[in-house]
Amino acid sequence: ANNMAIKKLFFVAGLFVSSYCAIVSGFSTVIYGPQCRELQLLTAKIASIQGIDTQCVCTAQLVKREYALMYGNEEERDDNDHSSEKGVKLISTGDEIEEALQNANSIVLVCYDTPITNIYLDTILESVTESNLSQIVMISKMGASKKIGGGGGFFGGGGGNGRSLSACEDAIKTMAASRNLDLSIVRAGVLKGGGPGGRSIHDQISMAKKKKGWCLDRSYYGKIADLSEFSCTQAHDQFSLSATASTITAGDAIALPNMFQQAGTKSSFEARPYDTNRIVLAS
Repeated sequence: ANNMAIKKLFFVAGLFVSSYCAIVSGFSTVIYGPQCRELQLLTAKIASIQGIDTQCVCTAQLVKREYALMYGNEEERDDNDHSSEKGVKLISTGDEIEEALQNANSIVLVCYDTPITNIYLDTILESVTESNLSQIVMISKMGASKKIGGGGGFFGGGGGNGRSLSACEDAIKTMAASRNLDLSIVRAGVLKGGGPGGRSIHDQISMAKKKKGWCLDRSYYGKIADLSEFSCTQAHDQFSLSATASTITAGDAIALPNMFQQAGTKSSFEARPYDTNRIVLAS
């Protein structure tokens, strides 16, 4: 790994990874992933708030919905939109995506538990401008490097995708090394939260202002059908956003609990090493 610019191989042990990449103001970044749309939109919104020219790949039919999920409906936007004036640009056409990749200084690949295929990785590589691109960030999952599906096998916490995630990590490492790019891999645990917190609409608007927009719009909660998940998500956003040095661990040191253990804590907002708030992960 001497020739590989693999910096900061972070393991997200619960609640915080501060600036997981060295993206600075003035950079242009493109965010893409096969799943976890809420996490992609949060990552894009927070990057934009920090002054980064941010573009997020999106399905054309969902552009209006996803803008609303980030910034609220137009009539509500004055209350809880604290993004930069320019905001996130959602891109969907081939020409838009190609242009964004050509101008990108960094690319954030949001995989979590769904790996990106080599075909898509090759397409990204073919579109970027080598003199512009300097950095890749991959959001992965705890246990991926162990190649055993997180906590291990069928009963492991990784959901059975550990092997393919590991292969995806290896492919991205090779891609970064071949172009002398900085690479950061951020591994998250069980994802929770993502909104402003607060029980009432007034509380949620107030919390969004305190977070200066570093969250999805409160309408995010309305899309959660399960009552226990709904309550846990709100509470996690309100009470469990914090970090200490002990919650950030280099490498891939802590395995996710198995599916039965996860089921037992699914509705709990108590801070745990293997739970990761989406807002903190995206920050």
